[in-house]
Amino acid sequence: MLKTLDKISSTVKDFGDHRQFEDWLMEVGRSSRTDTKELCTDINYVSGCTSNVWITGNNNDNKWKFNYYSSTLFTNGIVSILCETCNDMTTTEINDITFSEFDIIASQITLNKKKGLQAMINHIKNIVNT
Repeated sequence: MLKTLDKISSTVKDFGDHRQFEDWLMEVGRSSRTDTKELCTDINYVSGCTSNVWITGNNNDNKWKFNYYSSTLFTNGIVSILCETCNDMTTTEINDITFSEFDIIASQITLNKKKGLQAMINHIKNIVNT
């Protein structure tokens, strides 16, 4: 997890203004977008996001892998970073994640998007604890 967030942190710190962050996050969302609309079921839906987001996870040998879909590129960028960070983590490691670990992203997004990020974190924790 730290490796992924450290890499993102280094990238974001190099931006000269907020517009560069937005462009970068949209590109992350665009490049990670897959046609995974089959994930769009009620059980995978993340409540609390202003954009539509679906996340599912699979545990294999005590390591989690997450798939996701969002209807907007910006939000897809956020969920992509979150899932990439959580991939290959154990249930215990995921349960230890806090919102503050994503401050580098949260400091650049609106209050509604921050609430959505927290909802995504909560959803992933619900997946691993079910």
